[in-house]
Amino acid sequence: MTEHTVPPGLRLRRRHTLRLEQTERGGEAAMKLLWSSPNTAQRIIPAGQLFPAG
Repeated sequence: MTEHTVPPGLRLRRRHTLRLEQTERGGEAAMKLLWSSPNTAQRIIPAGQLFPAG
């Protein structure tokens, strides 16, 4: 599994633009978009917190 992190600076209760790209080269693929903070364990971002660009 490969993990990438975003530099500090994202602010609570503000919308941020994220770009997530995935390339599959055969076989099975899986992806998770997670968030965490010093006070919150890593967890999947709820769909209700994601908004389309534009």
